[in-house]
Amino acid sequence: MTFRRDGRLEHRWKQWVEEHQAFLTEQCGLPLGVTRDRVEWFHFLDHGYSRSEPFSPLTDAQCEMLVLFLSQQVGEEFGPVSAIHLRNFECFLGGH
Repeated sequence: MTFRRDGRLEHRWKQWVEEHQAFLTEQCGLPLGVTRDRVEWFHFLDHGYSRSEPFSPLTDAQCEMLVLFLSQQVGEEFGPVSAIHLRNFECFLGGH
């Protein structure tokens, strides 16, 4: 038995990153490594840090922009699973 990637899911992920990458890196201060793949992105959402690329703490304004962005993504394919998940993420960021 071989492992086969879901090409449609990969394609949707790449589209999502392409659509949001500039905002996430330039406005929210996230390093490119956070969105390098879905696993890293969801690790970031679950734990509030990147395994692949350390980065400086976000400013209050960056945190606010990121939380606002994520609140619009709740329940979406690549967003937080729920509002509770989003609140936990806010706590990782220091309660911003």
